[in-house]
Amino acid sequence: HNVRGEARVPNVAVVKWATRPIRSLAVDLYWVRMVNLSAMVTVPWEGKQLIAWGQFLTDLEPTFYHAYAVGGLLGTVDLGERTYNVDEAAALFQKGIAQLPQEPRLPIYLAFLQMELQRDPVAAALTLQRAAKLPSAPPYMGQLATRLMAGAGEFDTAVLFSQTLSDSDDPVTRDFFETRILEIRQEQVLRGIDDAVVRFTSAQGRPPVDLEELQRSGALPGPLPEDPLGGTFYL
Repeated sequence: HNVRGEARVPNVAVVKWATRPIRSLAVDLYWVRMVNLSAMVTVPWEGKQLIAWGQFLTDLEPTFYHAYAVGGLLGTVDLGERTYNVDEAAALFQKGIAQLPQEPRLPIYLAFLQMELQRDPVAAALTLQRAAKLPSAPPYMGQLATRLMAGAGEFDTAVLFSQTLSDSDDPVTRDFFETRILEIRQEQVLRGIDDAVVRFTSAQGRPPVDLEELQRSGALPGPLPEDPLGGTFYL
């Protein structure tokens, strides 16, 4: 690195030309270098350097899973007031997903960054949604995708995704997502009731006594909502 902390790695084109007969050995040696760097990351420029090495190594060997994982996971640096190198780490994960489309772990790491560090639950849900269709995807990936979509207010998208996954030959998967559709619809109704309570309280200066008063006031339009799961709503 230089005095400004900019990432410096070997020239990929030169290394590819110079190491053609011993490419795998060169990758191993550079990987040792990257692992040593990962143990010393404490400030943002060190994390950026590590991610740059991940980019370099995966240019040499595009299917090198561990270089994507180590660079993306350990390259972000949390200094309290903010976390640095998040976009760079996400870009490395996205590169890995493109090169290793059947690897389910990289989408999980990317979704974590999108949810927790980029504060974008919709992007995280879409990342998991695409990955949940992989044969090697763990069962919870689809469940988490629908949970994030519903939590972000994307109820129709969550239902559509659940309907897709409910069309499964596996009875456990099918039953889970058929129930999940009802749970998403229930949460959608509950969100509407909560919003109506806020409108009523703002207009009346007090909370409503019950759902009937909420409906009579017009804050909750239409008939009294029914629970898709067969229960009873009350305040």
